[in-house]
Amino acid sequence: MKILQLKSATNQLIMFLVSIFTFSCGPQNLVLETSTFSLSINEQGQIISLMDKALNVEYLAKGQEAPLLVVHVKDSTTLAPVTMKIDEEAKLLTLTYEGGSQIGVSYEQKDSHLTLEVVSATPQDKIPGVIWGSYPTTISETIGEVVGVVRNKDFAIGLQSLNVKTTGGFPRNNEGSIPNRKGAADKTDYGSALHAFTFDRSFERTADVWADHFKNMLIIPIAGETVVGSKIALFGCPADDALNTMGEIELAEGFHTPCLKVSGSRHIRKEVKPI
Repeated sequence: MKILQLKSATNQLIMFLVSIFTFSCGPQNLVLETSTFSLSINEQGQIISLMDKALNVEYLAKGQEAPLLVVHVKDSTTLAPVTMKIDEEAKLLTLTYEGGSQIGVSYEQKDSHLTLEVVSATPQDKIPGVIWGSYPTTISETIGEVVGVVRNKDFAIGLQSLNVKTTGGFPRNNEGSIPNRKGAADKTDYGSALHAFTFDRSFERTADVWADHFKNMLIIPIAGETVVGSKIALFGCPADDALNTMGEIELAEGFHTPCLKVSGSRHIRKEVKPI
């Protein structure tokens, strides 16, 4: 009788441990939030939600790839992440790509916006460029191509580059520039897309430049200018608050934008500060 009871207890313990192991090894998603917006990323490094928290409206376009960060190999060749590991204590994501390349991305959650920054990229020679996104949304009413903000009557979603090495837009070639500085947001068949990129400029390369008028031009390397340090802000807010939110991001991230004194405007700061 005691043997049967022991076997029963043992079986129950095994089932309990199996259930814990199964739960702990299940899908590991990350939810990043501001006061008005939430962004969800799955264990493959794909964005699975862009949510208006107040109205509980989903703005991620269905049926579209939405990688958090891709490796730009050359021209139109890119690699999406295969896996993503989360270290919540260090606020660090580790993205792994085909061939074993890894990129570390740090994140911060602030009241007005989220920040994402590349803090490591190995091996360097396998990561000549990175692209944030594209992030597909269902918003199609107003597309701010240059500023990287899309909005409808209720909600706005934006992507802001946070330093000079991060260019708003999607690289159309190996040159590393955006014609007319447009492209941080694009209108699409499903709504809109947001994106930014950084190229490793530390090694010598060639590219077709000036709208392909000059072929195979030499681009001189800039020492130390790798993809590490590429940084963006993401935000979502009520449409009427978009301009205020962009101003809050500038202040929070230490930017100083010159402005004029305009009485009666709550969007423009009173003091002119140097760039």
